[in-house]
Amino acid sequence: MRDATLPGLRIGAVAHAGVVLIVGAVALEQLGVDTALVLTALASLLAGLGVMLGVALALGARPIVTHILAGHFLRQSLPREGKIDVCGRQGTVERVGATDTLLRDGERSWSIPNAQLLEEIVGR
Repeated sequence: MRDATLPGLRIGAVAHAGVVLIVGAVALEQLGVDTALVLTALASLLAGLGVMLGVALALGARPIVTHILAGHFLRQSLPREGKIDVCGRQGTVERVGATDTLLRDGERSWSIPNAQLLEEIVGR
């Protein structure tokens, strides 16, 4: 079974720390302490963490999204069951998948990433 960890950080520990911070802020408010500054800092911290997580996910998913968008354009431009020349090889387009295109040359088939195929000069 895989260990569900981030680099050096357990998700459970992060959730536990968040709950402790929220409970601590509510407890201070119940004691009559003015917590406006603490809650503003906590909200800013959580917003910053959310933005960082969103940027990290967006940058991490960039290559996959590139292949998916290239596949969309290739489905519109490649001939169905047509022969094409790419990367010095000739093959018949069998399918354009979400991230790669499957080509066949006789008995053998190979796939090429959609983004690479979109950038290559394809002969028909």
